[in-house]
Amino acid sequence: MNMLHIILNCIGLFAVGLCFMFWMPVWGKLLTILSSTILGEKMLAKQQGIESGSTLIDPNELEELQ
Repeated sequence: MNMLHIILNCIGLFAVGLCFMFWMPVWGKLLTILSSTILGEKMLAKQQGIESGSTLIDPNELEELQ
């Protein structure tokens, strides 16, 4: 049973280390890139006077579904 605890502890510490060293910076950069892309596209569409492609619509208002 003691060996099982050591193995699970090592796997758990590896997972936490992987999270803090790899996944948190990756998700932070990904969310920053996505939000700046969406906001930049919306501002550009507003300046050009066209409808933004990232505007959320209500699916119940689509003609295909009525």
